[in-house]
Amino acid sequence: MSPTLRCGNFGLNGRGLVSGLLSSGLSQVTDATEIRFDDWELRPGSGELLRDGRTQRLPQQPLRVLVELLEHSGQVVTRERLVQVLWPKGVVDFDNNLNSIVRKLRVALEDDSETPRYIET
Repeated sequence: MSPTLRCGNFGLNGRGLVSGLLSSGLSQVTDATEIRFDDWELRPGSGELLRDGRTQRLPQQPLRVLVELLEHSGQVVTRERLVQVLWPKGVVDFDNNLNSIVRKLRVALEDDSETPRYIET
């Protein structure tokens, strides 16, 4: 079986707006360019991730992975799917690249691989 990633506590519907799971820490989306979950705010257009008055800009690939996980909240997202999203024409060493991207997301979200809140591998 292939390693998988699961993203919890937030979600998007097909229109790019947060839906459901409000009891899991989601708040309302103020417009289609802003996603709020727990006390985080993501602005996909600019790559900005905000929390507690701090702003950080996610690199393009971690941003694309986060958006993909948001679009499939609560579902298993396979490594193969993420490879298709990130490298549609293929890449030689995608395992190490994908592991690095997930580590960057965990750091940005202050998530821990041992006791994950957002990204479970």
